Amino acid sequence: HLVWIFGMVVAYSFPRLDGWVNSLDGSSSEPEKPVVRSIAITATVTAFAAWVAFVFMRAKFEYNALHPYTSFIPIGCYIFLRNSTRWLREHVLPAWGEVGKYTLETYICQFHIWMRTTGENGNPKSILVLVPGSFWVNFVVTTAFYLFISMRLFKVTVALKDIVVPNDVPTIMSNFAKVAAGAAAFTLVGFLTHSHFSIAVVSQVVVSA
Repeated sequence: HLVWIFGMVVAYSFPRLDGWVNSLDGSSSEPEKPVVRSIAITATVTAFAAWVAFVFMRAKFEYNALHPYTSFIPIGCYIFLRNSTRWLREHVLPAWGEVGKYTLETYICQFHIWMRTTGENGNPKSILVLVPGSFWVNFVVTTAFYLFISMRLFKVTVALKDIVVPNDVPTIMSNFAKVAAGAAAFTLVGFLTHSHFSIAVVSQVVVSA
């Protein structure tokens, strides 16, 4: 529940946070700040240790109840520790950067493609079965299909974004006006169709009575 707020705050504050983290390394005009960095790292590790001790180590259902309100703590701690020194910031895994492009699509698609629910209005708790009788073969097939669709959705989203929201304000306004007009037209057609259908049903009921 709170992690999305945390994400928005971090995104909004990123320029200031980025400048502060870089300032810890010092520059040609300012000395390095090892004491400040050490205090910040110690505080972050302490917060993470407290989360592990008082939240993560709880029983499953107790943890589940606290997870929506505390999940931002380990995420925030990892982000800071991962970027706390220049050496760490300069060493990255390209594979993780590539995977990170599709996290929005994989998050959404996991509920609609990769997993299946426990029934109508149920919760997704198991993997979709495309190859019955073989867990690992089914896992590989469904996961490959799931990742392929997620990557395609990302590329389609980027392409549509460039078309609908180009770097031109007049074109953007024109596109939004077209979308609004189309939505209004479809809404009107739906309303008229539904009204006609409802009147027809009522008339049929009255005649039958």
